[in-house]
Amino acid sequence: ISMFMYSINIPLLFYVFTLFFPISYSFCGALIFAFYPSMGWIGRVAVQPYFLVFFLLSISVILLKKSVDEKRKMIAILSALPFFIAIFTQEIVFLYPLWLAIILPLYLSKTMKKDCFGIENLKKSFLFLIPFILAFLFYFGARLYTYPISGGSEGLLFEPGQMLSRLGTRIFDFAT
Repeated sequence: ISMFMYSINIPLLFYVFTLFFPISYSFCGALIFAFYPSMGWIGRVAVQPYFLVFFLLSISVILLKKSVDEKRKMIAILSALPFFIAIFTQEIVFLYPLWLAIILPLYLSKTMKKDCFGIENLKKSFLFLIPFILAFLFYFGARLYTYPISGGSEGLLFEPGQMLSRLGTRIFDFAT
């Protein structure tokens, strides 16, 4: 299953690259992904969630770009669905809307030929981000319902200071 998922993600990555870069760069990027020097991890069962998340977020990027280019809000709403599924697969996906909050104004400034972080660009970017924010809020609410924040032994202990200090040891988790 891992090899099958990996072989699906290679042409999908190539397609995502062709949406933003010339075909020669896209081909090189997909080849680097396909023939990465350390290939021993591909067959492991533990990487299947990563392949699934990569697949879902790639579909989300494709749909979101289509919605931005064609100015169709329904496709923007549909582009949040793969994100919604992915966030329940791996929690690190919650960074995806933050990434979009940076990338969307840049892309809109390129397509609309206007100031990157101007008011009009930021408003349009925020409108495209609303379905992702709602999906995240639903996930966060479900997470809090399942693991309530409390100091007792029956719930999850939430101390922001400790959480932030532990992030330094997990920096490489964010890179993957």
